Amino acid sequence: NKLNKKIEIILIKSKSITLDSLSNDNKLINELFIASNGSPLFSESAYPPVKLWGFVDVLDQKPWESLEKFKSYYEQDHQKSNIIIIDNELIKPIGILSLCNNDINNLTIQIDSIWITPAYQGKKRAHEALLVILGYLFKLNYRRISIEIDLRHLIAKKLFIRCGFLLEGTLRKHKIINDRNRDTCIYSIINSDWLDVETNLKKYVGIPTIIKKEKIASIDTSIRFTPDLKKENNNNNNNNND
Repeated sequence: NKLNKKIEIILIKSKSITLDSLSNDNKLINELFIASNGSPLFSESAYPPVKLWGFVDVLDQKPWESLEKFKSYYEQDHQKSNIIIIDNELIKPIGILSLCNNDINNLTIQIDSIWITPAYQGKKRAHEALLVILGYLFKLNYRRISIEIDLRHLIAKKLFIRCGFLLEGTLRKHKIINDRNRDTCIYSIINSDWLDVETNLKKYVGIPTIIKKEKIASIDTSIRFTPDLKKENNNNNNNNND
């Protein structure tokens, strides 16, 4: 299949979440903005937006301040794929996952970022979203999927390790983010690892795995065992000599 530079997702449903590409649906965008700007939502009290945005280079843009800034942040890179994470029970967006650096010639792609609104953190929604998007990308024959994570971002590192990503190395003083040096950890997962990772990840998020049972070879009852005639003749001769 011919791949596009921008990945477009159309309603991929899983156990607890559904993935869909961010579009110009003003209602969804507004709900997603509210889920990320520190507002009390889904039984969660108000929180500082830096809880979601602290490790992203957005302090100059401050996408949590207004809907216009939020839309501008996600629309500025036309090659980036922004995918909404929708809770199946609420039927409302609870987070977003972004893809970037899509190299269709070498079949590699990078996860730019992922966040889940605080009320749904700790409920494995991010793990399930990664399970779905990784499965989708590997079915498109991508060979390698990577993520760059701030060395200090322990929660993100734990998430991606749990989802089967391996640490490839650390780039020291890789970037200047929010006026300070950032060491960047490079994590990746490759297609040859996916089968085992998918099985373990499905178990972790509570999705049944389909195991193909091998058929037990049936016994052909038409087979008849013939006696050893030579042995039988010898026995008869011995009896006659007695």
